[in-house]
Amino acid sequence: MATGTDSFMGKAMPITGNVTLTSETAADDILTITSATSQTGNSLVINGLASSAANAIKISVTSTGAMAANASVNANAILVQASSKSVMNAVLMYDSVGGVTSAQVNTAVALLGSNGTKAPTYFLTMGSTGGPGEGAAADNGFLDAALTLNSANTKLSWAGLKCLFGSKAYYILACPDSNLA
Repeated sequence: MATGTDSFMGKAMPITGNVTLTSETAADDILTITSATSQTGNSLVINGLASSAANAIKISVTSTGAMAANASVNANAILVQASSKSVMNAVLMYDSVGGVTSAQVNTAVALLGSNGTKAPTYFLTMGSTGGPGEGAAADNGFLDAALTLNSANTKLSWAGLKCLFGSKAYYILACPDSNLA
């Protein structure tokens, strides 16, 4: 993580109103939130979103080529980089149960969405040995890159996404393009 200054002349951010933070140098991180060593509370909480709010969090990439694909494993809009000791229930969790009463509306149209004619090339990349979209497919815990589907006459190579439904593991089969006509 790049090192910046702690604050400007000891001044804190305002409690109310709009705030814009602008980096002084291209190499410094603009905002760093460091939790306590034994942090039990949330590090960032966004409360009070109105039903008319457009987005809770918006990331706007405004420069051509600002985040070049495959230039670095860190060229992502959002990166969760786990340490060797980190344990998470989920990297991204949609909880339709927690804190919702029966009188409240709790729904989402989609868990993930892509919109427009310039959508990403692939829906999902995973298990590649050389970075996203590079190298051979490799097992990584929830991707089994070498499943064999037996049919009456043919054995085909497939990959499978391991999903937990209840207490049983199931596979969503993925056909490699070499098996397509």
